[in-house]
Amino acid sequence: MVAIAVFARGGADFGCPWWPGVETCLTSNPAVKKWALDTLHLNYILICIIVGMLIRNTIGIPGWAAPGIRTSRLFIKVGVIFLGSLYSITELADLGMNAVTIILTFVFATLLFTLWLGQR
Repeated sequence: MVAIAVFARGGADFGCPWWPGVETCLTSNPAVKKWALDTLHLNYILICIIVGMLIRNTIGIPGWAAPGIRTSRLFIKVGVIFLGSLYSITELADLGMNAVTIILTFVFATLLFTLWLGQR
């Protein structure tokens, strides 16, 4: 979201007037795409999350983009859900009922532990 806003505004308010050129170079370069997707085995959702974390923690978010970032939290949460849903139901069925039971037990135990820890 920030990259789109910076690209639309030219990057001047962001303190990076060269941002559109860097963004275009990284996204249009087939070698960079191959390295990120094939060598590192990253998917697009994970790459977006990592880029967002890097921008937020290094450069910061300009004031004019803060409301958009707050609004996009829903989309980030949906993206994380999609990242976790890379495993299809048929793949889980192939694992067998014992494996699915173990997975569900650990997911709910982790959730309950996190809720318990948050109350302390």
